[in-house]
Amino acid sequence: MTPEAIEQDFIRELSTGDNQIGKSQQKTERRERVRQAIYVNSKVGHKFDGTTMTYAEAFKAAYGERLDRRAASREPPPPEDDGDTDVSTEHGNRS
Repeated sequence: MTPEAIEQDFIRELSTGDNQIGKSQQKTERRERVRQAIYVNSKVGHKFDGTTMTYAEAFKAAYGERLDRRAASREPPPPEDDGDTDVSTEHGNRS
């Protein structure tokens, strides 16, 4: 199976009312929705669509990366303090 065929099978099988995978146009968004659906439906170790692959193996074949539990909508970490803080505003002193 080609990566595209595997992705289409994922979309057909895992799309639900709350998780419409095929509606997303960007591949990264589809990948993250598929990742989420696999975990939500507890499919990780199950055989994928009549093949000898598990869902995790099929995910790797389709997207070239390991299936993990990262959040699909992970927010970036807050910026680190670079030590260049304006002390006058920090202590209530206004110019």
